[in-house]
Amino acid sequence: MNKKEPLGRGLSALIETDAVAEVVDIETDKIVPNPYQPRKQFDEEKLNELVKSIKNQGIIQPIIVTKNKEKNVYTIVVGERRWRAAKIAGLKTIPAIVKDMSDKQIIEAALIENIQREELNPIELALAYKKLMEEFKYTQEELSETVGKSRSSVANTLRLLKLPEKIQEAIKTNKITEGHGRALLAIEDDKKRMELFRRMLNEKVTVREAEKKVKQKKQKDVAITDLENRLSSIFQTKVSIKGRKKKGTIMIEYYSREQLEGLINMLLGVKND
Repeated sequence: MNKKEPLGRGLSALIETDAVAEVVDIETDKIVPNPYQPRKQFDEEKLNELVKSIKNQGIIQPIIVTKNKEKNVYTIVVGERRWRAAKIAGLKTIPAIVKDMSDKQIIEAALIENIQREELNPIELALAYKKLMEEFKYTQEELSETVGKSRSSVANTLRLLKLPEKIQEAIKTNKITEGHGRALLAIEDDKKRMELFRRMLNEKVTVREAEKKVKQKKQKDVAITDLENRLSSIFQTKVSIKGRKKKGTIMIEYYSREQLEGLINMLLGVKND
């Protein structure tokens, strides 16, 4: 397998400005967002801070765009937040560097810029990783080298996408943390997972408390499974135990009238003739 070119360095080369790079003023209304932008949420407070800075000092670093000749507009490659703030500040034009780039390069640059600047929430980051792997066939190892994070960090972030949409949305909106999400991943039972998730929301369960509860649930499950196996061995049929500490049900399955009668006799202590 050919080693992929480090995109991190590619981004650095892309955003570096020097005497050769031509900076031009482009009308803000002729610029459109990158459709491949992985960041869907922009912090309003930080955006307002940038607006104030632009009003006082102007745009210090030009954005990077590529021209769509068919539509006669410019697509943002790097600097969407600056462009948004400039529009709010009332700027009619914004300094920019125009680059001739392929769709692949635009996607890569947008993903890597946000990943390296840590401006994505955990779910957006996971989706960005997934897109890099699907679009450009990166392995987790190659991706970890590219973005400068450990392979386990990349793997743990990707695993968040296995959570139900409702839990993913809670992570996106900072109602629970990535650590809470990882704790919930450790619970295989959907009902138990959602039960703990609701407790996280309503009771403000910390990550450490959540991990402790998950461990307790697992220990309890092991004990119940062992008891189910022991009862199944005694009754020679499948036995299921469901419920909590104080209340629950024991289900003993039977597959014929004769087996039912035999089970009843065992439970009543009646010896078979």
